Amino acid sequence: MKSILHYSKIALAIVFLSLIQSGCLKEDCEKTVPYKLYIPVYTSLEVIRASVNTDYPKEITDNGKIYLYGKYIFLNEIGKGIHVIDNTDPSAPKNLSFINIPGNTDLAIKDNILYADSYIDLVALDIHDPLHAKEVNRIQAAFPYASYNYGMVSSDQGVITSFKTKDTIIHYSCKQQDRGTVFFDAPGNFLAVSSSSSVQSSQVVGQAGSMATFGLLNGHLYTMNTYRITSFDLKQAANPQKRKVSNLRIAGETLFPYKNYLFIGGTTGMDIFDVSNPDTAVFKTTYQHLRSCDPVIVENDLAYVTLRGGAACNMNATNVLEVIDVKDPVNPQLLKSYEMKSPYGLGLANNKLVICENLNGLRLLDAKDPLDIKTVNTLTNIKTTDVIHTGNDNILLVGENALYQFQISDMQNPKLLSKISFMPKSL
Repeated sequence: MKSILHYSKIALAIVFLSLIQSGCLKEDCEKTVPYKLYIPVYTSLEVIRASVNTDYPKEITDNGKIYLYGKYIFLNEIGKGIHVIDNTDPSAPKNLSFINIPGNTDLAIKDNILYADSYIDLVALDIHDPLHAKEVNRIQAAFPYASYNYGMVSSDQGVITSFKTKDTIIHYSCKQQDRGTVFFDAPGNFLAVSSSSSVQSSQVVGQAGSMATFGLLNGHLYTMNTYRITSFDLKQAANPQKRKVSNLRIAGETLFPYKNYLFIGGTTGMDIFDVSNPDTAVFKTTYQHLRSCDPVIVENDLAYVTLRGGAACNMNATNVLEVIDVKDPVNPQLLKSYEMKSPYGLGLANNKLVICENLNGLRLLDAKDPLDIKTVNTLTNIKTTDVIHTGNDNILLVGENALYQFQISDMQNPKLLSKISFMPKSL
């Protein structure tokens, strides 16, 4: 009995000590840590809508989409507006002006009317004189579900355009996981921007790169925002009319119009939509591939699709160029794949295929035979992400650091015509 009583006392002592220690740990485990609280600064939609104007030329920093119209290059500065560059002489382009368009990510031009997104609105500007672009129309809330750097647009509060910081103290138990050193007082979102198209129409329209989300076809503008295509009737160029919204089956990245179809490059495949009725995009089929980043262009009933692995796409994805027969858009057939390094935007003209590979340079290929495409040259001293063939074997290239123009009639010896360097981004 003594033995049992003895061990019972020891057990009770252990429990008592455990409770004491638990209480002590609870007190000792409350941490006090300094944090920075980021408080959103809103700009009202009224102020944003009154901010579209033409300004003096500015240094290019956060470059986005490229567009060619007549002798002018239009270069989107993500979220801010559009640089206008006179390209009369490709060897000496001149930065002319900057069109302030808050929340802008893409553009298209028809009959001297420039169409651009401004957060949730579609804006139409008269650019007969690009030095004095003038807003002539606006469709408010044309893209009601668009999301941007800091979240959705609120009709009451407006748009989060910046943050102010406040030092604060956070109390939490040491049993909780450390939550870092930055807090937001509202959930954030990330801007999903994509790419565009070339044009199959008899009107006076411009030419976009392969990384675009705006495209012109049959007197209509088609825009893409991740999971939606929106059509706009442009019969009266200065008075666009919103028509139909169609849902994608994939997370869209790029849009390319061809004949009576829209080819949508996405992270998991290529959606094909029929726009024989221009007001409405009707889904036909999805060509599926492994998850990857996916620009697409189409020529002579062949789709050229670049698939790229990466943090935003799929680290394990294969970097390839795929050639797909789309003569029957309902039944696309893979013809051949070619190994690449890190393909981004691409362009094809006069059997010369150009593929931008960013950090891995620029690849020039002979594409006379789509089943036997050969790399002719690789320029490793430039970093480019998108391309437009501008005619006469000239190409316009955009990258993180510069806007380039090359003459590639001899792909073995391409000639640099000009370079506009961008201002380094501030940290």
